[in-house]
Amino acid sequence: MNSFTLNEEVGRLGCLLFASIPWYVLVIKDERYQIISEGGLFFLLIISAIHLCWAPFFWESVGLLTGGAIFLHKILPLWWGKSFLGDGDVKLFCLCGLWITPEELPVFLIVVGGVGILRCTVARKRRIPFAFPLFCGWFFCVCKIWWQQCGALYIL
Repeated sequence: MNSFTLNEEVGRLGCLLFASIPWYVLVIKDERYQIISEGGLFFLLIISAIHLCWAPFFWESVGLLTGGAIFLHKILPLWWGKSFLGDGDVKLFCLCGLWITPEELPVFLIVVGGVGILRCTVARKRRIPFAFPLFCGWFFCVCKIWWQQCGALYIL
């Protein structure tokens, strides 16, 4: 467990809580119109950049999530003839990589996939808006990372 000052822990927690605002907007717009707004993505990017003041930058996570999302968005449709992710979903995957450590990527992908499969099963649809499963995976992993890494508030 890393030892952080109280200000660092509060800063990271504040970023996590403020990031839930653009996530809420992104999920609602994706549910209603199947569009991920550029304004919500930009606001989430700004909060992610502020969060990097207290957390390290995870090159591996950004690279793996971006590469995988681009593969699902651009390359796999060439073989299957249909798209799997939209442009906004690819951008959300990239932003999630800014918050999640490489060690947490398998957990993130399991949560995202599990929530996506559950939504497809419950809704009885083959295609669903994907922002909500991404939010669930992001929120679970970011809260887990914060819980493991922060010391003073963890003790309280």
